[in-house]
Amino acid sequence: MLNVKKINKKNLLLTCYILVLTAVAQGQVDTSFQKKTIAYSDYMEAVAKNNKAFAAEKFNIPISEAGIEMAKVIPDPEFSAGIFNNDQRNKKMGYGYTAELDWTIELGGKRKARVDLAKSESELSKHILIDYFRNLQADATLQYLLSIQHEQLVKLQLNSYEAMSQLAKSDSMRAKLGAITEVDAKQSKLEASTLWNEATSSIGSWKSSLSNLALLMGNSQMGTLLATVGDFSAFHRNFQLAETDRERTTESRRSAIRVAK
Repeated sequence: MLNVKKINKKNLLLTCYILVLTAVAQGQVDTSFQKKTIAYSDYMEAVAKNNKAFAAEKFNIPISEAGIEMAKVIPDPEFSAGIFNNDQRNKKMGYGYTAELDWTIELGGKRKARVDLAKSESELSKHILIDYFRNLQADATLQYLLSIQHEQLVKLQLNSYEAMSQLAKSDSMRAKLGAITEVDAKQSKLEASTLWNEATSSIGSWKSSLSNLALLMGNSQMGTLLATVGDFSAFHRNFQLAETDRERTTESRRSAIRVAK
C-alpha cells in the first residue's frame, strides 16, 4: 500500500514539474519579435542587386569579353641583337655582332578560329549567367513562400494551443466538481503543453527561414529580421507550361543581362 502511494506521489510530482517547466517556457518564448515586412517585388529586386554569389558570377561576363579582345591580338614581331668576343687574340678576329627578327605568322585561319572560340565562350558565359539568375529567382521565391508557410503554421499552432489551453482550464474546473477524473484533466494540460512545444519549435524554424531571406539578399548582419507579406490565396495555377517557361526564360535573360551591366 505504501509503494502505491509513493508511486502516485512521484507521478504527481513529475506532472507538476512538467507543467512548471512549460509555464516557464511559455513566459520565455517571444512570439512578437521585432521584424520588418518586405513585399515580394522589393525582395526579389534586392536579391538581384545584392546577392553575393550572383555578383561573383557576373564577373565572368567582362572576363569572357576581355578574352575576345585577347584572341584578336596578332603576335608582335620580336627583334633581338647581341655582341660577342671571339676571344682569339692571335687571330685578331675582334668582336662580332648578331641581329635576329622573329615574327610568328598564323596561317590556315588560326586567328579567326581562336576569336570564334573566345566569342563562343563569351556567349556561353552569358547563358550560364542567365541560367544561374533563373535558378536564383526560383530559390529566392521558394524561400519567400517557405517563410509564409512557417508563419501560417505558427499562427495555426498558437491558435490550437489557445483552444487546448482553454479546454485544459475547463477540464480542471470540471475535475474539481467531479464531472471528470483528475487523469483526464491532467491529460488536457499535457496536450496543451505538447502543442506549445510544437509551436515553439515552429517559431524557431520561422525565424531561421526569415534569416535565410536576408542571406539571399546579401545582408548577413541585419539586426531586424525581415518578414514576408501575403498568403497563398492569390496563386493561380491555370497556365500553359510551355508558354510560361518561354516567357520566364525571356524575362530572366533580360533581367540577368540588365543586372550584369
